[in-house]
Amino acid sequence: MYGLTIETSSWVGEMAAQGHRILQFWREHVVLPDGSFHGRIARGGVIDAGAPRSLVIATRILWTFSRAVNSGFADTAEHRLIADRTYTYLTRHYWDVEHGGFYWSLGPDDRPLDESKHVYGQAFALFALAEYYAVTRRDDVLEMAQATYTLLEDKAADQEHEGYLEAFSRQWEWDSQCVRQGINHDGLPKSMNTHLHMLEAYTRFYEVWPNDQLKSLLEALLAILTTLVVDGNSQHFRLFFARDWTLHGDVVSYGHDIEGSWLMLEAAHALNDAGRIRTCEDLAVRMVEAVLEHGCSADHGVMNEGRAGEIIDSDVHWWPQAEGIVGCVNAYQVTQDTR
Repeated sequence: MYGLTIETSSWVGEMAAQGHRILQFWREHVVLPDGSFHGRIARGGVIDAGAPRSLVIATRILWTFSRAVNSGFADTAEHRLIADRTYTYLTRHYWDVEHGGFYWSLGPDDRPLDESKHVYGQAFALFALAEYYAVTRRDDVLEMAQATYTLLEDKAADQEHEGYLEAFSRQWEWDSQCVRQGINHDGLPKSMNTHLHMLEAYTRFYEVWPNDQLKSLLEALLAILTTLVVDGNSQHFRLFFARDWTLHGDVVSYGHDIEGSWLMLEAAHALNDAGRIRTCEDLAVRMVEAVLEHGCSADHGVMNEGRAGEIIDSDVHWWPQAEGIVGCVNAYQVTQDTR
C-alpha cells in the first residue's frame, strides 16, 4: 500500500506483533519443506491430509512471504526460503505444460484435481509472480509472469465487450460449469471479483515490469471498475454481469466494496496519473463511507451482504475485517478524518 504512515507508535508495534504471529503460524503449521502446504487445518490444529491444495492458497503463500521479504519484515532469510520453495512447487505442479495456465487445485498426491483455468486464480498467480520477481529479479520468474499475462490476454480477454471472462476448461474453452464450481456460483460470464483481482495483478506487474501495452490494459481495467462496476448512485460494487455488461442481481458485498476502494486508488498511483488519482481518491472515500453507513455492525464489524441499503447476511467473515482495516486507513490517508 502506498505511503502508509501512522503516527501512533503503539498501533505500529501492535500490528507488527500480530503480523509476526500470523507469519509464524503459517511457517510452523501450514507450509511444508517441499514447498507444498496443508490444504485444510481444523480447529485445534488437526490436519486434513486429504484436503485439496487450492491454487489461491499456493499463490497467496508465495505473495505473502515475498511481500514480507520486500517489506523487510523480520526473519527475511526464512521468508525468502519459503518463497523460493513455494515458487518451485507452484511452477512444477500447478503449471499446465501442455496448455498453459495454472490448475485450480491439486490433490494431496500433488497431481491436478481440478484442471480448469479460473481467471481469478490466474490473476492471483500473476500477482504472486510479480511480487516474487521483485524479490529475485530472475529472468525465469519474469518469463513465467509474462507467460501468464500473455495467456490472460490471448484466452480470457473479451475482445468484443471488453473485460475478462470467468473460467475455462483445461484447454481454455469457455465453460459455464467451471464458473459455477469456482468463485462465481451464478455461472455468469463476468464478475466484479475477477476484474478486481485482475486489476490488483496488473497493478503490481506494471510496477515491476512497466511497458506501454500493460499500462493501456491497466488503464482499461481501472475504467471498467470505476464506470461499469461501481454504482454511481449507491457507491457499491455491482457483482455479476452478462458478457455485454448487463447487470444480474442487486446484492452488495461490503467486504469487496471496501477492498476495491483502496485497490483502485493503488492502481491510479501506479499509473502516476493525477486525474485518475483524484477521481479514485474521491471514489474511495465515498465507498468507505457507504460501507460504514450501511454495512457495519454496532461494534464496527464489516458484515457480509446487503440489498437496497438493508442487511441480508449479517455474518462477519474474517476477510472483510482485514480489508476494512486497509480500506479505512486508506480513506484516512486521503481525508485525515479520524473517524
